[in-house]
Amino acid sequence: MVMKMIQHNYTYDSVSKDIVKTFPFSKHIWETGKSRKPTYFLYNSRLIYEKLALSEESNIKIFMNSLSKKADFNEIINFSESRYPETQKFIFHRLMNLNVMSDSEENDKLSLESLKGLLAFLYSIKIFKKPTITLNDLGYLQLNWKRDKNNLLTVNFKEKYFLNYVIFMPSSYNSKRIILNGAMNILDFQHYLSKLGVKLHKESN
Repeated sequence: MVMKMIQHNYTYDSVSKDIVKTFPFSKHIWETGKSRKPTYFLYNSRLIYEKLALSEESNIKIFMNSLSKKADFNEIINFSESRYPETQKFIFHRLMNLNVMSDSEENDKLSLESLKGLLAFLYSIKIFKKPTITLNDLGYLQLNWKRDKNNLLTVNFKEKYFLNYVIFMPSSYNSKRIILNGAMNILDFQHYLSKLGVKLHKESN
């Protein structure tokens, strides 16, 4: 049951387990015989989820704003790595290797703007399976998740937190796959993936 009686005006975020003290509650007193017991109910469960979503989006924007001020590869990596969970830090080894490789080539110098976009995007989705990370001839970083020919997501990171994407999804009505592609801001893309039901922490969509 979603709505539960909560005592002491506290509730817990099911993901982070952090105590949240700022949400409104409705307090009712009822009598049974001589006893008087308080009960606490959330005004509106949807309001709670909306507030949590706004708080999470605010954290992401703060991260992006701080990242925008970094002007050096190592500075960007150190700042971001300190804010990623241990389970997701595998990406930094790959990024450092790509940077070393790009230093030896004149035409594919790793774009710091692309790096910031990639790190901000992965930070925004929090939990994800290990992607393939590559660097194209223009110095832009690319992420790829692929289960099979009908389940694929490729994201190419450009400047100013914009990206290009290609999504392959299976059709519910025939054997031909659905192909989606476009360009948008990384926060819009995060919401777009959520609406599509794409889960990057699962084996399948």
